[in-house]
Amino acid sequence: MVCFISIEMGVTITMLIILSLADGISSPSSLLTDEGKALRNTGWWNSTSPAHCDWAGVSCNKAGSITEIEISPLDKELGELSKLNFSSFPNLVVLHLYGCKLNGSIPHQIGTLTNLTSLDLSVNDLTGELPLSLANLTQLQILFLYSNRLHGSIPSEIGKMNSLTVLDLGYNQLSGVIPPLLGHLTKLKSLYLDGNLMNGSIPFEMGRLENLDILLLNNNNFTGAIPSSFGSLSHLISLRLGSNHINGFIPPEIGKMKSLISLELSNNHLSGVIPSSLGNLANLTHLSLGRNHIDGFIPPEIGKMKSLIRLELNYNHLSGVIPSSLGNLANLTHLSLGSNHVSGFIPPKIGKMKSLIILELSYNHLNGVIPSSLGNLTNLTSLTLQGNQISGFIPIEIGNLKKLSTLDMSNNFLNGKIPFQLGNLKEVRYFNLSYNNLSRTVPHSISNNYIWTLIDLSHNPIEDQSRAPPEPLDYNKDSCNEIKRFPHCKKRHQISKLILIVVSLSATLR
Repeated sequence: MVCFISIEMGVTITMLIILSLADGISSPSSLLTDEGKALRNTGWWNSTSPAHCDWAGVSCNKAGSITEIEISPLDKELGELSKLNFSSFPNLVVLHLYGCKLNGSIPHQIGTLTNLTSLDLSVNDLTGELPLSLANLTQLQILFLYSNRLHGSIPSEIGKMNSLTVLDLGYNQLSGVIPPLLGHLTKLKSLYLDGNLMNGSIPFEMGRLENLDILLLNNNNFTGAIPSSFGSLSHLISLRLGSNHINGFIPPEIGKMKSLISLELSNNHLSGVIPSSLGNLANLTHLSLGRNHIDGFIPPEIGKMKSLIRLELNYNHLSGVIPSSLGNLANLTHLSLGSNHVSGFIPPKIGKMKSLIILELSYNHLNGVIPSSLGNLTNLTSLTLQGNQISGFIPIEIGNLKKLSTLDMSNNFLNGKIPFQLGNLKEVRYFNLSYNNLSRTVPHSISNNYIWTLIDLSHNPIEDQSRAPPEPLDYNKDSCNEIKRFPHCKKRHQISKLILIVVSLSATLR
């Protein structure tokens, strides 16, 4: 049987189909009305203008649909993030609500913003867990959620957000482990997980993030070893793993990370030796390995790191001598080797490090004399050599260090007289020469120039022959000196916390 349909009937059916489809599609004007209503319902805008595209922080495309919401930090509290009806903004590309005093949790509906490329909700008071729906934001390139109070673990689904280039979840209360699936985010350039409560070991898969520039995992509870796969991160410029519970040795593969500028591994449980391959890191400006259990010698290869500004190896178990090659580090401003087992003498080449501001060699087994070349370090503000076995005279060149605010040579075997040139140190606020064998007199130049607020000359066989008044010693209980009012120094005393406190003696000593 053949059926015939008239032309008029066909047109009628076609019109019915079109009208039926139209019922399921919002008209452009309906969409714009919904967007405006959704903005107004938040209570975040006080504008009386009906044209919401003209409101502060709102941008629209040519069709009048909202593509960007970027509110500057405000004094008033915006309240819960859920006030914003995310499903009303299908064309939203940028959502920036940094520092807007938002609270509450991140709604699951945020996953409807499938065109979003940049999301910044950092520096707020957001709580709760990261919603699994974030994984729907496959176009998202930048995700800032740092400095909130988010808790729970990082969902493995985050590893599906393949467009991410920046992921910052730092300074929250996140716990649990790093999902190995984060190693799939091969476009990632910056990953910040610092300042959380995360634990477990660092996944080997992190070495797949070959485009990574910045990796901050510091201030957590991570354990286990540093993955050798990190050697593949050839673009990395900053690696911070400090203040965790990381153990094992420093992988020699770190020396392959030729782009590194900052390497911070301090305050962990690292052991073994410092790999000589670190000397290959010619761009490194900051090397911090302090407060670990690292032993062995200081590699001479560190002297090749000509860009180094800060070198912190303090509070370890390092032994051997200070390599003279450190004198090549002309840009170094901070050298901290204190509280180790370093022995031998202080290399005179240290005097070539003209940029030094802090020189900290205290509590080691250093011996020999203080090199006069230290007088060349005219930018030095702190010189701490206490708790060693240094002998000989105090070089008169120390008087050249006019910017010095801290000078501590206590608990050594220094002898001879206190150089009158130390009276040139007009900026000193802490001056400690106690527990040595210094004799003769307190120089008149020092007593005439006192502006020091802390000074300790106790436990030295100082003779009572100076015209300089002995008041600086009056405040030391149980001090020993050859001045009449104190007992004789019969034997070398142990390290003590004894400090003379002098508050503005200039008036007293005139």
